[in-house]
Amino acid sequence: MDLSNYFNKIPRQEHNSIINNLISLSTAKTIAHDKVEIQKNSFKQNTPLPLCQPNTDFKDYIADEHDVIMLIHSAIESLSNKRHQYILLMRLGTDDSPHSLADIAVKLGISRERVRQLQERALGLLAAKSRYEGTPGACLKALINSIGNSPYDIAVWIYRIVHRDFVTSSELAAKFIIFAAGIPKARRDEIKNSLSLISQLQKQKLRERRAELAHAHAQERARIKKERVEFIFSKWLDNTHWPKYIAPPPPVEQLCSQRAVNDTDISGFFYSQKLGRTVQYESGLEFKIMNLLECCDQVLFYQEQPFSIPYCFKNKSKKYYPDLLIATVDGRCLLMEVKPTDRMTLSLTRIKSNAGRKWAHTRGWGWLVISDRFSLRQLEEHAISTNTWKLIEAELKTSRILAWREMMELRTRYEIHRLDLIAYIIQSGAEVDNFYRITPKISNNTSNQRQPNESDCHN
Repeated sequence: MDLSNYFNKIPRQEHNSIINNLISLSTAKTIAHDKVEIQKNSFKQNTPLPLCQPNTDFKDYIADEHDVIMLIHSAIESLSNKRHQYILLMRLGTDDSPHSLADIAVKLGISRERVRQLQERALGLLAAKSRYEGTPGACLKALINSIGNSPYDIAVWIYRIVHRDFVTSSELAAKFIIFAAGIPKARRDEIKNSLSLISQLQKQKLRERRAELAHAHAQERARIKKERVEFIFSKWLDNTHWPKYIAPPPPVEQLCSQRAVNDTDISGFFYSQKLGRTVQYESGLEFKIMNLLECCDQVLFYQEQPFSIPYCFKNKSKKYYPDLLIATVDGRCLLMEVKPTDRMTLSLTRIKSNAGRKWAHTRGWGWLVISDRFSLRQLEEHAISTNTWKLIEAELKTSRILAWREMMELRTRYEIHRLDLIAYIIQSGAEVDNFYRITPKISNNTSNQRQPNESDCHN
């Protein structure tokens, strides 16, 4: 027998006709019908139920697991009670959208509990029909019996079917299969327990798989972060001013902070895993730099506020404390000053930088002034077009003094890139006080003035 031909005989529109006819039934007729059904099925379990003549179209049909849901549909449609049909079809989800007991209760104008009772009643009728040879339920029972006698094996088979072919919940779908096949209660309980165990095992496997994926993703993110850290630090080393002769770093035991960090709302401390002690920082930028040093494999150790370096500013002797000493695993050492890019333009910053660079080089160590984006060396070597250089120079000579706000207006007026303006101040040796007032170079105590040439022109 061709199963597809059988189902083609039953138009899908018949489902809608069933539903429309059912909703039009009166409440009185429904109650009377339910009473008759209760009387008809009040006999013992082994007493044949006075059902309508069963459909035996499946007598010679050999089903496989892909026929399960169609066999259940056929079994439901063989029920004589249209209300039973309607409830089971809605629960099964014939429209690819299974309905809850509460949804059906609203549609039928009865209580949720009453819908549940009718559902259980209808499932019992399905089980009773499966005793007749040639019915869809009997065909389904034969298919399940072919799996074997083990309740666990049957449960594994059912678990696979309900998760593959059904749109309703797996628990309800399994219940449909078990009742439609007329499996006895004792065996039903064994299969149900096995299904519960399988579900728990699957959930555990799913949790483990999710944990594995999360771990793999975390490892990948850590790898990407690690590569980025190593890349950034390598760029720092490239932008460091190194002396001609390289000397190793001092022993870590000989180092300590030379001053206490100022207590402000942006300062703080954290425990360093690399150093095995508490480390202080004065700004969020310093904290960011230190966190990178913590993760970098090229860094052997570091020390905050490691030395006191003398310098002279406006004919006054002062002391300067570079932010960090960094020892690398390849035996090099560098001093680092952490400064926002704009503060690199200050005359005081550049004087300190010159003093720090000279002091570090006499000891065979590198010198690096760094922000979150640029190093001082990058700004010193940044190529500025001749036109831009001359334009800024002319404006500064004309005004003699420019506030930072006026320089920003100059940028807007002539579409000058911010990096070009900062690089010009550093390369030209222009004076910038702590209020960011800019004047032309008036002394030789800043970095050497750079003269533009046509090769720098980037139009």
